[in-house]
This record gives sequence, C-alpha cells and structure tokens, in this order.
Amino acid sequence: MTYIRTKSINKNMYAYVVESTTTPKGPRQNVKQYLGRVYTTTKNEMQKKKGITAKNTTDFLRQLASRELYAHGFTIKRNNVEFSNVLFSQKSFTLQNGKKNVVVKLNEGYLCHHTLQKIQKFTKTDDVAKDGFVLARLIIEAGMTISEEEFIHFYKLH
Repeated sequence: MTYIRTKSINKNMYAYVVESTTTPKGPRQNVKQYLGRVYTTTKNEMQKKKGITAKNTTDFLRQLASRELYAHGFTIKRNNVEFSNVLFSQKSFTLQNGKKNVVVKLNEGYLCHHTLQKIQKFTKTDDVAKDGFVLARLIIEAGMTISEEEFIHFYKLH
C-alpha cells in the first residue's frame, strides 16, 4: 500500500510517496518517490463553486483542480493557475515553484502531479461499487471536493 507522507526538515514540510511493508520486526516504510516541498493554503469559503462542463476526463480533471485551487486563493492567468511563486500548469498537470515540483495541501489531501496522474490513469472494471470507492479515494487523496452529480458525471466519462 502506498501513500503520501510528509516530513519536516528545517521548518519546511516535504512530501514523499511511501510504501508500507511488513517484516518480522514490524512495519517498515520505504520511500518510493520524492514529490517536493509542501505549501499550505487556506480555503476561502466565500468563493462560489462553478459547475464543471467537460466532455472528457482530462478536461474534467483540469477544471476540477483549477476550481479547487481558485477556492484556496490561487488566481487564474492564461493557461496557468498561480499563487505567489507556485504555478499549476493546466496543460501538463504539474505544480511547480520555478523548476521544482511542489505539493499543495488542500482539505484532507495533497494536490501534486503524482495524485493527478493517479486519477487520470484510473480505469473502470466490471465492479461498479469497487470502482466508485477507488475513484472517490483518489479524489480525496488529491485534496479535491466534488459533488455527487459531478462524481457520477466523471465516472461516466471514463
């Protein structure tokens, strides 16, 4: 099982993809990938949520991520969403500060290139209940909020 773990180094938080394995001496964590520095934002409750009108999964995910970042204080400029030095490229699904990859802590999850790619690579199986649970978990891990109608629409696009 893999998950995102944060570590505090010199008063800054950094995120890693960690895999948990069980040994005779107890559980151990193996770092699989470095994700980048973690930036935190505060949610602006006054922002109105716009509906998502996408006809494919890539556009839907792009609109969902942009809407969530906008609700957390990011501003939309051309094809990018910005907050101080952090830039979200809607074209490549990357969050960067300069040339370094970063992670943005949103709600209960972490939005980064890794979590967006996991959602994008999701594929349907015959078990609808299991698929719904897996897709919902991926969206929550990415820190995004989604309504029930939008979730059903996104699932149907796959």
